[in-house]
Amino acid sequence: MIRKPAFISWALGVAALVSGVLAAYAGFRGANLASVGWILNGVLAACGASALRLAERRGQEASLATAEANALKEREQFLEGRVSSLHSEVEVLSALRELSRALSSETRFEPVAAEILGIVDGLMSPEAVGLYLAGDGRELKLAALLTEGKTRFADAAAEGASALPEKAAATAWSARRLHREGDTLAVPLAAEGAELGVLAVRLGDAAQAAAAEHILRELAKHLAMALQHPALRSAAVTDVLTGLYTKRHLLERAPALLTQLRSRGERAALLLADLDHFKKINDTYGHPAGDKVLREVSKRLAASIRGSDTAYRYGGEEIACLLPTATGSVAMRVANRIRRQVAATPVETGPGGIAIPVTLSIGAAVLSPEMTSWGDLLSAADQALYQAKAAGRDRAVLFHERR
Repeated sequence: MIRKPAFISWALGVAALVSGVLAAYAGFRGANLASVGWILNGVLAACGASALRLAERRGQEASLATAEANALKEREQFLEGRVSSLHSEVEVLSALRELSRALSSETRFEPVAAEILGIVDGLMSPEAVGLYLAGDGRELKLAALLTEGKTRFADAAAEGASALPEKAAATAWSARRLHREGDTLAVPLAAEGAELGVLAVRLGDAAQAAAAEHILRELAKHLAMALQHPALRSAAVTDVLTGLYTKRHLLERAPALLTQLRSRGERAALLLADLDHFKKINDTYGHPAGDKVLREVSKRLAASIRGSDTAYRYGGEEIACLLPTATGSVAMRVANRIRRQVAATPVETGPGGIAIPVTLSIGAAVLSPEMTSWGDLLSAADQALYQAKAAGRDRAVLFHERR
């Protein structure tokens, strides 16, 4: 189809040609005025055709200039996006360098987890960041939580779990891939074939969450490698002060272990040990001295149990020991060995410091056919511990069911 300006230009050109022919004919017949008129008409038609061609050429040039401007704008937008992407990558690499530097001098779980959560906070400015770790039963537990600039661990983190939709983390964990749910992103952490847990981030804006997927994927690869460090895997379930396992680890491990032992017809025992008059030690000598006493008592206790036994800091100055395959007599033998080992030597608080005498009260209980759950065994050991304290402390008592 011929464009309108081109058609008009073509028509004017034809008109100019016709006018020229008519002017020549009029001149041939001697009609001078008519000839002049036709000549003028032809000139005007030719000028109109030239003007239209010029206008069309300028229109084409303007369209070309507009197209070039649009292409240039798209190129600028692409470059801006690329620069922004490179800037993000530089930030990620810089953050990972800081993580690598932290790992070179730190193997405790809490400082490294705080570093990981801080990196995510610095890169994304989220409302909440959660680090979930896989327990012995492969279930996820919130091990660290960052909200409002504050990092919490273990039980304190679990109390703030509502800051993150656990469903998003559970979905990412079961699907083994990044999952986005509204303004929350969750990505599984895996390294060298080991599935370690999930990193979840709530950004407060769904569009921002979509844009942050690439960064979180890249981070997850490196954070998983950091958590794969053997010392950190151990530290994730180890109490920072005493070096014993955490209460949470006991509560995760014990029910499955006891079910296993019961299915094989084997016994198990639980010891609950409590440091006598620990509040008085703190009040008299100060909390640093109290921490020193607790560390030393934990060390002596760990050296007194059997190779198959495990010790846990159950809370404050209370320590739990899980004794697989132990009968009542074995449990009491281990309990009294612990008690004697702890009381044998006062704890030195430091160079030139005082020596603080310490004793333990211990309650022991053996898994019996009448006990239907882990809670029953725990309750029995707790009752025995209460009896040991009531009888004057610095002793071990074995739980006996009342008939």
